[in-house]
Amino acid sequence: MNKFNAALAGLLLAVSSQWALADSQAELTQALRERLDVVETKWGQKDAAGIVAETYLPETEITGEQSAPLYTGTAKLTELIETLVKDSKSADIALDRVTALGKDAAYSWVTWTVVPNQGETFKMKSLFVWKQTPQGWRVVADMYAAGEIPPQ
Repeated sequence: MNKFNAALAGLLLAVSSQWALADSQAELTQALRERLDVVETKWGQKDAAGIVAETYLPETEITGEQSAPLYTGTAKLTELIETLVKDSKSADIALDRVTALGKDAAYSWVTWTVVPNQGETFKMKSLFVWKQTPQGWRVVADMYAAGEIPPQ
């Protein structure tokens, strides 16, 4: 193979690798978006148990601003989500950023827009750590705070 053909082959390999990464990034983003759609739908249905069953794992840990405990375990997660769902009319989740950490792990930054039962609409931001499971992508850690993720 001459130098030109070798260079062309290298270039094609690099381009095809970038396309594969872009495809896998798009697939990951779509898969996580689908999980967040489940949260939004079940939130509107006031189905905290459904949110926990379809989004989290028993070992998931959640904590955040002005939250002393580290919530973990299905019962504690459901208790937390029940309180949040009960106190609001709706929650919309913007998927701001997604980063793959390997084939079966990722993290995402999201911004929640919450319409409370009383008071003004407010925004919260979360860092989700995701794990691919036989049931699909699930959150294994969630850290939240007031505010929103700024645009890139």
